[in-house]
Amino acid sequence: MRINSVETSYSYILINNELSANSIDLADSINLGDFTLFHSKDMDINKYSNGEIQLVVLGYMLDIRNGELSTKEILEKLFNSSDLDRTLDYINGRYVLLFKSESDFFVYTDASALLPINYNDDKSIVASHDILIKELLNDNNLEVKPLRQELKGSFDFTRF
Repeated sequence: MRINSVETSYSYILINNELSANSIDLADSINLGDFTLFHSKDMDINKYSNGEIQLVVLGYMLDIRNGELSTKEILEKLFNSSDLDRTLDYINGRYVLLFKSESDFFVYTDASALLPINYNDDKSIVASHDILIKELLNDNNLEVKPLRQELKGSFDFTRF
């Protein structure tokens, strides 16, 4: 996937449709209502939906109760679960899970956040790389300031 001159592999960016995505290329996209998910062609993607509810997983999942299940089979189990949060307690792997219904949109990550997740709360953007967020915001004529050193926490490796 490329935004302006920044090219990344195994990457994604989820953006609010109010933002222009003209600078994104070399990517596939998935419409999620008011949002669009752009991802590199080498990203592992699995989807499950019934029209009203959409589940999209980036990366891979492993059910610790049954290691034989595929990511797609795990998505089906999550979809049919009466308690998604509890069911996710048994899911390992390297993933970001997007859950969209008519009224809700949730982003879940594996327990260790092994598949990177960066976000911009003001513009409702989630991405695999902070530089993708910066490039997209700059392309939409929005200012991006580097994070002041004294504001960085010990595990905060974002630059903006």
